[in-house]
Amino acid sequence: MEETGWRISAPRRLGAFRRFVFMPEYGIWAEKLCHIYDARPVRQLSAPSEPDHETRVMTPKDAVKSVGNDGDRLFLKRYFS
Repeated sequence: MEETGWRISAPRRLGAFRRFVFMPEYGIWAEKLCHIYDARPVRQLSAPSEPDHETRVMTPKDAVKSVGNDGDRLFLKRYFS
């Protein structure tokens, strides 16, 4: 809900990874723990809560190409193979 505005069902945890990112709104580097889930969309209840977030539907190949960090890319490659 927080980032997408969607209600989901059947969430399944695929794993987690750590990454370091610069947070310009705070002017600092931060360590983030990213949790990766597979889930089914049920219904969109609201627009995404953050301005640069949006829901996209795409092919597995395009999804792997579109993500912005190596951790997400690795999980998608494993999930779709």
